[in-house]
Amino acid sequence: MREKVLPKFAKERFDEYRTHLKKHNLVDFDQIMLFTRDLLRDNSDIRSEYQLRYRTILVDEFQDTDPLQYEILKMLCLHHRNVFVVADEDQSIYSWRGANPENIRNFISDFSLSHPILLEINYRSGHQILSSALNIIKRTDRIEPNKRLSVSSQTEDKLDLIFFLKEKDEIDFIIEKINHWLQNGIPYKEIAIIYPTHKIGHFVEQHILNHRIPYQMAQGRSLLDHPLIKKIIRYLRLVRNPEDPIALEELSENELGQSLNTYIKYYAQRKT
Repeated sequence: MREKVLPKFAKERFDEYRTHLKKHNLVDFDQIMLFTRDLLRDNSDIRSEYQLRYRTILVDEFQDTDPLQYEILKMLCLHHRNVFVVADEDQSIYSWRGANPENIRNFISDFSLSHPILLEINYRSGHQILSSALNIIKRTDRIEPNKRLSVSSQTEDKLDLIFFLKEKDEIDFIIEKINHWLQNGIPYKEIAIIYPTHKIGHFVEQHILNHRIPYQMAQGRSLLDHPLIKKIIRYLRLVRNPEDPIALEELSENELGQSLNTYIKYYAQRKT
């Protein structure tokens, strides 16, 4: 149904994308969810098998689930009803990618929860940070409007809101702040820079190095991200299907380099 309302140009690009996936035997995340829903909905024997296999289900960050994911969850656990979800509608910030905090309200209704357990003590933030956040969200349609949050620590905190026109201004402020804390007796080990993406972290790291500030990057890395593991997976994909053009393209570019690989492709196209 969504496809019918797409503008002509967007529909053409979507059709190309869908054709590409089908040609190379690929599925994206949304399709995985859709195919899973259809599989469970249309095949009672398979649905029953997975209901028996997963007798107890736990869902964390439930406010970030979308309607399709909730439909899958209900099919898996409505039979045994052994399901536990953890959610906070105040942290629902992914509606732009389909997350629906109304799933929380629907869950309470569908599973007849008369007394949801409320976790009302905040162990992360001080009073000022918590009260400032509550002032921002108090006018939203909260699922539990009478929820009363409190802090576990009486430590006084301070909340500053600062805007920067340029990235350089922001990093200069960070360096200046670090030096200020050092001069006031705060050691390096008590100072942390929190950022949302690794890309920003690499930018900060360059300037930290330039100012000779000792640091340690605290970031997790999956084993699958290791270059050697990536190379092995590419070769295995080609062993499984020597005619896989995507695996061949990734492997040739990685082994030959982008420039040489581009030249070979150009030369091959001229020959054909």
